[in-house]
Amino acid sequence: MSESDYTVVSNISRYGMAPVEAGAYIADVIQDLLQKGGK
Repeated sequence: MSESDYTVVSNISRYGMAPVEAGAYIADVIQDLLQKGGK
């Protein structure tokens, strides 16, 4: 996973990622972690 993939939360601003987009991305990451058992 690249740095930009795991620092998405820090980029929520009017110049970066929109909160809704960041939230959806975070939900996808959590889903992947749960499905893979955190591995």
